[in-house]
Amino acid sequence: MTPGGLGVVEASLAALLVGPGTSDDVLAASVIGYRLISYWLVVVVGVVALVAERTQSGRARRHKAAAAQAGKPVKTPPPAAASKA
Repeated sequence: MTPGGLGVVEASLAALLVGPGTSDDVLAASVIGYRLISYWLVVVVGVVALVAERTQSGRARRHKAAAAQAGKPVKTPPPAAASKA
């Protein structure tokens, strides 16, 4: 088993497209385009979401630490209010 079917999906798709007589350049472009959208686009969106979440959680941690040092009660905003800040 490969992660996300990497390699297996490309070979299977190429084999399916060779059957009807697809030319090599169209075959390569369609296989690469399909994998860019179905596999790598999801990876990129996941990395962006991870970075955004880590940034927001780091900000919240610093805010709580600063409030604790100042002796102020720590207020945790609801998730909707935190995303607007």
